[in-house]
Amino acid sequence: MSDWYNVTLTEGVSEVLKCCPIGQAIGPDKTCVPYESDPSVICSPPKCRFIVKMTDYCKYGRFIFEVGETSVVTPEGLEVVGVGRSYTTTQYCLDDFFNMTTRPDGVYPIVCHGTDHDDDVEVIGDAVTENIVYGVYPFLLVFSALLVLVTLFLYVAVIAPHSRSTVPQKGINIAYMFTLFVALTFVACTALMDPKFPWTYPVLCLIDGFAVQFFF
Repeated sequence: MSDWYNVTLTEGVSEVLKCCPIGQAIGPDKTCVPYESDPSVICSPPKCRFIVKMTDYCKYGRFIFEVGETSVVTPEGLEVVGVGRSYTTTQYCLDDFFNMTTRPDGVYPIVCHGTDHDDDVEVIGDAVTENIVYGVYPFLLVFSALLVLVTLFLYVAVIAPHSRSTVPQKGINIAYMFTLFVALTFVACTALMDPKFPWTYPVLCLIDGFAVQFFF
């Protein structure tokens, strides 16, 4: 029987939403693949059974809980202990993970995005508002980065040679504009990323986040 890592079930839970169809589980590439497991004993205790939630397994992206995150399955949904987050029964599923390089084999919760945008970002309004958030904002970031780059070029080529500032002062000004340009570039790349990028390329996503923090 598979281990349930940091996942507990309360009284009254009679069914658990399964991410993959019966006879499949989450493989190393985070997709549903054939896997020999008995759904009648995988959920215990208390006694419950898996039901198939979807066949396209988080169509718009997903968030997989870390090994150390503790969650509780209740009849109303899934609660994350200590952080105040909760998800309804239509927002999450659980399944077996096997042959993973980043975690032991076992059952983990998965939160599925409801749309083709990150479910951590709530857009209130009509299609025009959504277009501004997801279309105009990345463009403005790229435009801002280009303006900073032009400013840096003009300062180095035109202003600095005729400035009375000391060499250290000029160096500080150049360094400030350069780091701002790099930071805006990374933020723009983040805004233009596919929603599945963090799960497809976790190392690159980590580098991108560190770069944004460092250069800002």
